[in-house]
Parts: sequence; structure tokens; C-alpha cells
Amino acid sequence: ARAQEAAAQAQEELAAAQEAGRRTKEELAILSCNYGQALKRLGDTSKGIALYERALQLQEELTGQHSLEVVPILVNLAAAHLALASPAAAQPHIERGLAIRTKELGADHQQVP
Repeated sequence: ARAQEAAAQAQEELAAAQEAGRRTKEELAILSCNYGQALKRLGDTSKGIALYERALQLQEELTGQHSLEVVPILVNLAAAHLALASPAAAQPHIERGLAIRTKELGADHQQVP
């Protein structure tokens, strides 16, 4: 029930933001990611993936394809693909996120396995 409420709220916020055109790309990226997470929790992982992809596109436009800010979205995308038993689809997202963290933080950083 709680996940359904969260999904409904996230969907309403995203729809309102898109219609009003008053939100920044950053806000739309966050709302898309939040709605994707809610849908994944409800078992609608395929729709969640589409929203994660939209969030990734927006975040890349804002901060670049190789910024640390895209890594959490890549992790969400990978997890969603794994939830659908698609490790081959998850792997590029995992590898890209790891490459970004390694480059930006250094190989010895605690967030780099």
C-alpha cells in the first residue's frame, strides 16, 4: 500500500512538472528516478527502466556523460535489469558506473571495489 501511494505521488509530481514546464531538468531527472524506483518496487520494472533511462538522459545533459551524478542512476538501471533476470543488460551500466567512479575518485577510494 505504501509503495502504491509513493508511485502515485511520484507519477502525479512528474506529470505536473512536465505539463507546467516549471521544473528544471535536475528536478525532472530526480522525479523520473523516484517514479522509476516506485514502479520497480511495485513490480512494474520495465516501466521503471524507461523512467531511469529518461532520468539518465536528463542528468547527462546537466552534468555530462562521465559525471559522478549519473552513477546512482546507472546503479538503479543495473538493479532493474537484474530484477528482470537480464544480467547482460545490467553489465554495461555496472561497468560504466565503476569506470566513472574509478576515474573521478581514484582506484583506492572506498566507493571503488
